[in-house]
Amino acid sequence: MSQEILARQEKRVKQDNKLVKPDKLEQVDNQVLKDKQVLEDKLVLEDKHIQEDRLVLEDKQVQLDNRAPQEKEVPRDNKPRQAIDIFCAVVDNYGDAGVCLHLARSLAKDGHQVRLFCDEMQVLNTIVDQEDHQLTNLSLLAWTKPLKNYRPYSIVINAFCCDFDEGVKAGLSQHPGYILLNLDYLSAEDWVESYHTTSAYMNGLEGFFICPGFTPYTAGLNIDKDFVARCITTLNQAGTLFWHQQRHQNPSELTPKLSLLPDQEQVVSLFSYQNPALEPIIQSLKNKTTPTHLKVFSGLALDNLNKIIHHQLKVGDTLKLRKSLTIEVLPMLQHHQYDEILLTSTLNIVRGEDSIVRAMHTGKPFLWQIYPQKESTHIVKLEAFLDYMSKVVLKIWDNWHQLLREYKSADLPLAIEQDTNDNVSLTDIKELLKQDPSPAASWLRQELLYLQQEIETLPHHNQAISAHDYPLPDRAPVTNKDEVGTNLHTFWPKLENFKQAPVEKRLQMIKATTLAYNQEQPYPENFSIESFMTLCSPIFRIWAAYLCTQENLSTRLIKFATEKQAERQAECPAKLQAKK
Repeated sequence: MSQEILARQEKRVKQDNKLVKPDKLEQVDNQVLKDKQVLEDKLVLEDKHIQEDRLVLEDKQVQLDNRAPQEKEVPRDNKPRQAIDIFCAVVDNYGDAGVCLHLARSLAKDGHQVRLFCDEMQVLNTIVDQEDHQLTNLSLLAWTKPLKNYRPYSIVINAFCCDFDEGVKAGLSQHPGYILLNLDYLSAEDWVESYHTTSAYMNGLEGFFICPGFTPYTAGLNIDKDFVARCITTLNQAGTLFWHQQRHQNPSELTPKLSLLPDQEQVVSLFSYQNPALEPIIQSLKNKTTPTHLKVFSGLALDNLNKIIHHQLKVGDTLKLRKSLTIEVLPMLQHHQYDEILLTSTLNIVRGEDSIVRAMHTGKPFLWQIYPQKESTHIVKLEAFLDYMSKVVLKIWDNWHQLLREYKSADLPLAIEQDTNDNVSLTDIKELLKQDPSPAASWLRQELLYLQQEIETLPHHNQAISAHDYPLPDRAPVTNKDEVGTNLHTFWPKLENFKQAPVEKRLQMIKATTLAYNQEQPYPENFSIESFMTLCSPIFRIWAAYLCTQENLSTRLIKFATEKQAERQAECPAKLQAKK
């Protein structure tokens, strides 16, 4: 604009020169030069102001980049209590991203300000829910390396010991005062309790190990409260429905999708790595008497299935194998869509850490393909998990057995005895049962009505069940098949009475089948996936009800971080006093 003014001024002067006398031309030229110099000075000053404004805008942009989007005004008691950064480097495709997204979402729903930095946004965006974008205190950010102008939040979570780039390291070094937490993988091994919350030195920075697990002395499981509430509802419905069926009552008023009747189509979800041990399961599904709808997800699971059935199925295809098995190929789904499939399937075949945690809480039978590691390290982790699940289920079952023996009452309030201390007395357990108001306890009260008859007939075993005890021995045939509830003699040739399968045998069945699916040992003779699903359903429901009463990862993580922050604040006055 200043250049245009200068041009117009020169044009006007030229026109005026035609009208002025020669003796005044020199005077006019001098004035033009002065005006020109004034305008040039103004241009320089204007450019300087523009440059200063640009620098201010750049500084503001840096500040905006280092914070989450502007939060909407919310009630005072719902304002974020903590500000948390999570760093995710994708290694196991959807697994790492899934764990981090579930944790970030759970923390945000608890009212905390959360930023999730991910180095594979394409993977993350595939599983993100629409609700995630509506959470104003949750930011999903691309982790571009090196990360520029990084300023950490008060809690920084390094998921699975990923390597920080120089930008992140610089930001952490320049802005101390944060709590650094190194999130480890899920495990049920004995060392987890002693390792959890110990000091950690990663990326040259001091922090603490956070170890997810199944006991109160670990970080708990990465599960959100909303999903747990849905699982408890499903458990209540399933327990009530099964009880009605055992008593030959009409279950029409209950949720049809949860029916266990053998003449209705069952749904199996399949999400796996490459695994040749899937073939016997597919063969068993084809031989089932009950129609089955197999939902397989694109990617490794579909590639593996195509290799087994010798087809080239793709997303959107449907294939009928024999009369009883229909295969449907699904794309990778958003989290809430996958949750719906887990909740409504009869059997969930899952892989990795993120999927198994959610599948376990539903109470539906599951088969877990653990992430393969060198030197069979993953089998050690898998056996530790199966052994701990057996320990919990047996303890709950034994508590029921003792209570029934002592009180002989079907109306006894029943709850899960959460204290795993073997020294807890029966009187203590009785008081816990009376005081437990949880939804899981409500479900278990109903569960007891149909389980008590079975428990009364069980031999009380304390000894371990070895591999040679599986498959189950021959039993006397049942004369009245209606008493069984479902015709199990068609599911397993050597088993004809549901009440003659002790809980230990069912747990052994789960362990043997899971190890076989992970290629650790052959499947048992006469293997039937239908028998696995039917006989082991009560075990999976008991395990799920126990899990649904436990404190989750996000809650325990925040508690620990808050304690460490308080310790640091208490140390500061002491250090200042020492300096004085």
